[in-house]
Amino acid sequence: MSNAEEFYKKGLNAKQNRSWELAINYFSKSIEHNSANADAYYQRGVAHYWSDNLDKSIYDCRKCIELKPEYVEAYFSLGRLYEKAGRAQDAIGSYNQFLEKASSEDFAKKITEARARIEKLQ
Repeated sequence: MSNAEEFYKKGLNAKQNRSWELAINYFSKSIEHNSANADAYYQRGVAHYWSDNLDKSIYDCRKCIELKPEYVEAYFSLGRLYEKAGRAQDAIGSYNQFLEKASSEDFAKKITEARARIEKLQ
């Protein structure tokens, strides 16, 4: 197992235990060892969100998408983040990208939620 994988797994464990700062630290170390790890950026973004750091969470979600454009869940999360930040048009754009990429089999509930959120924001 590489250092990046080891730190990533430790980050997931810390996140599961809601130790957000520890999770952020481990995901950051994973990224230091593998800067192309979209999963580590996404998970660190989640931990930043729960640590009330919206800007860093948005950055990490955007970086995840940049590295792995097919990371469907990140578009939905980015929509939620933009919505929370009061950036309605950015939220709508992210939700629409999510809807374009999401399969109804895997994301049925979130597709319905994304459509409702878009309607509310317009």
